[in-house]
Amino acid sequence: MDDFELALLQKHPEWQTVLQGYFDRYQELRSQSADGEAWISRIAAFPGIESTVLSSIHGKLIAHGFLKFEVGARDAGVLYQLTTLGRQAVSNNFLSLAEPEEAELAAAG
Repeated sequence: MDDFELALLQKHPEWQTVLQGYFDRYQELRSQSADGEAWISRIAAFPGIESTVLSSIHGKLIAHGFLKFEVGARDAGVLYQLTTLGRQAVSNNFLSLAEPEEAELAAAG
Protein backbone atom coordinates (compact mmCIF):
# COMPACT_ATOMS: atom_id res chain seq x y z
CA MET A 1 0.00 0.00 0.00
CA ASP A 2 1.45 3.34 -0.95
CA ASP A 3 1.16 6.72 0.75
CA PHE A 4 -1.74 7.77 -1.47
CA GLU A 5 -4.02 4.96 -0.29
CA LEU A 6 -3.00 5.45 3.32
CA ALA A 7 -3.66 9.19 3.04
CA LEU A 8 -7.13 8.49 1.65
CA LEU A 9 -7.96 6.27 4.59
CA GLN A 10 -6.57 8.83 7.04
CA LYS A 11 -8.83 11.52 5.56
CA HIS A 12 -11.94 9.34 5.63
CA PRO A 13 -12.51 7.52 8.93
CA GLU A 14 -15.95 6.47 7.68
CA TRP A 15 -14.20 4.49 4.91
CA GLN A 16 -12.17 2.77 7.61
CA THR A 17 -15.36 1.83 9.45
CA VAL A 18 -16.89 0.29 6.32
CA LEU A 19 -13.70 -1.59 5.42
CA GLN A 20 -13.44 -2.96 8.94
CA GLY A 21 -17.08 -4.09 8.81
CA TYR A 22 -16.53 -6.01 5.58
CA PHE A 23 -13.27 -7.46 6.88
CA ASP A 24 -14.98 -8.71 10.05
CA ARG A 25 -17.74 -10.31 7.97
CA TYR A 26 -15.12 -11.77 5.61
CA GLN A 27 -13.34 -13.39 8.56
CA GLU A 28 -16.63 -14.97 9.66
CA LEU A 29 -17.55 -16.32 6.22
CA ARG A 30 -14.25 -17.42 4.70
CA SER A 31 -14.01 -20.57 6.81
CA GLN A 32 -17.38 -21.62 5.40
CA SER A 33 -16.26 -21.11 1.80
CA ALA A 34 -14.69 -23.99 -0.14
CA ASP A 35 -12.02 -21.73 -1.66
CA GLY A 36 -11.62 -19.43 1.35
CA GLU A 37 -13.01 -16.45 -0.58
CA ALA A 38 -16.30 -15.06 0.63
CA TRP A 39 -18.66 -12.74 -1.20
CA ILE A 40 -20.55 -10.63 1.29
CA SER A 41 -24.06 -9.24 0.98
CA ARG A 42 -24.15 -5.47 1.24
CA ILE A 43 -23.96 -4.28 4.82
CA ALA A 44 -26.77 -1.77 5.07
CA ALA A 45 -25.84 0.07 8.27
CA PHE A 46 -22.73 1.05 10.17
CA PRO A 47 -22.61 2.83 13.53
CA GLY A 48 -22.01 6.54 13.12
CA ILE A 49 -22.51 6.60 9.34
CA GLU A 50 -25.61 8.13 7.80
CA SER A 51 -27.37 5.74 5.43
CA THR A 52 -27.56 8.54 2.86
CA VAL A 53 -23.76 8.54 2.41
CA LEU A 54 -23.22 4.79 2.55
CA SER A 55 -23.69 4.26 -1.18
CA SER A 56 -21.13 6.94 -1.88
CA ILE A 57 -18.64 5.31 0.49
CA HIS A 58 -19.12 1.95 -1.20
CA GLY A 59 -18.49 3.62 -4.56
CA LYS A 60 -15.33 5.34 -3.35
CA LEU A 61 -13.96 2.12 -1.86
CA ILE A 62 -14.60 0.35 -5.17
CA ALA A 63 -13.12 3.19 -7.22
CA HIS A 64 -9.94 3.26 -5.13
CA GLY A 65 -9.51 -0.51 -5.21
CA PHE A 66 -10.38 -1.46 -1.63
CA LEU A 67 -13.61 -3.34 -2.50
CA LYS A 68 -14.88 -5.19 -5.54
CA PHE A 69 -18.43 -6.18 -6.33
CA GLU A 70 -20.53 -8.51 -8.42
CA VAL A 71 -24.22 -8.62 -9.08
CA GLY A 72 -25.59 -11.77 -7.51
CA ALA A 73 -28.81 -13.60 -8.12
CA ARG A 74 -31.99 -11.58 -8.08
CA ASP A 75 -32.59 -12.23 -4.39
CA ALA A 76 -28.92 -11.75 -3.41
CA GLY A 77 -28.43 -8.27 -4.86
CA VAL A 78 -24.95 -6.77 -4.99
CA LEU A 79 -22.20 -8.79 -3.31
CA TYR A 80 -18.90 -7.35 -2.09
CA GLN A 81 -15.43 -8.66 -1.44
CA LEU A 82 -12.34 -6.96 -0.08
CA THR A 83 -9.54 -6.74 -2.60
CA THR A 84 -5.99 -7.58 -1.65
CA LEU A 85 -5.46 -3.87 -1.00
CA GLY A 86 -8.58 -3.75 1.20
CA ARG A 87 -7.46 -6.75 3.23
CA GLN A 88 -3.97 -5.24 3.60
CA ALA A 89 -5.45 -1.99 4.86
CA VAL A 90 -7.23 -3.81 7.67
CA SER A 91 -5.04 -6.79 8.50
CA ASN A 92 -1.69 -4.99 8.41
CA ASN A 93 -2.96 -2.35 10.82
CA PHE A 94 -2.92 0.44 8.25
CA LEU A 95 -6.26 1.57 9.65
CA SER A 96 -4.78 1.88 13.12
CA LEU A 97 -1.98 3.98 11.62
CA ALA A 98 -4.58 6.56 10.67
CA GLU A 99 -5.86 7.01 14.21
CA PRO A 100 -2.82 8.53 16.00
CA GLU A 101 -2.63 11.44 13.57
CA GLU A 102 -6.28 12.29 14.23
CA ALA A 103 -5.74 12.00 17.96
CA GLU A 104 -2.75 14.35 17.77
CA LEU A 105 -4.75 16.89 15.80
CA ALA A 106 -7.61 16.74 18.28
CA ALA A 107 -5.24 17.20 21.23
CA ALA A 108 -3.53 20.15 19.54
CA GLY A 109 -6.84 21.82 18.65
